[in-house]
Amino acid sequence: MELMSSRPTNLRIGLTQMLAARDERVQRQRIWLKRYGESLISFCINIPGEIKDNAAAHQLQAAGILAVQRELKALGWRVSAHASWRHITGPEAFWSVAVPAATLKSAMITLEQQHPLGRLFDLDVLQADGRSLSRREFDLPPRRCLICDELAAVCGRSRRHSNEELQVRIHQILHSYLSTQEQRHVCTV
Repeated sequence: MELMSSRPTNLRIGLTQMLAARDERVQRQRIWLKRYGESLISFCINIPGEIKDNAAAHQLQAAGILAVQRELKALGWRVSAHASWRHITGPEAFWSVAVPAATLKSAMITLEQQHPLGRLFDLDVLQADGRSLSRREFDLPPRRCLICDELAAVCGRSRRHSNEELQVRIHQILHSYLSTQEQRHVCTV
């Protein structure tokens, strides 16, 4: 997978490219787990549609990385390594953290639930042995749809909402967040 420049490519991608990207991410995860022997956060963005490398994805990645780094720092957890990538199949980031995976997953679930953009973040946590922890292990229900109150997986499988509807909702969430951040910045200057 070729890494992209800092500018969004806005290229359309297909299922074959997404599957290849997932396989490559799994390989990178294995390398990191072997190299650091610690819990691993694997961060992606939940963006529907054929264009995964766009301006919104870059903004979401920047906000997500900042949110994760702030959370890890606030909790006083040591990060052994961190890296981020921007592919045509979407942005990604990894953190290797010297904390038990269950503790780390709990913190990442809280971040996904409490951050204004958290619903758009996909914060997977893997144990040092490579097993990924799920929300079910924490007695949490699956994620809900961005538009209605149905389970996200149900809406996704049935294609209940168009990509255009989902893109509009994502842009509303992102715009609201960025406006709030801008107002906070103006107030502190």
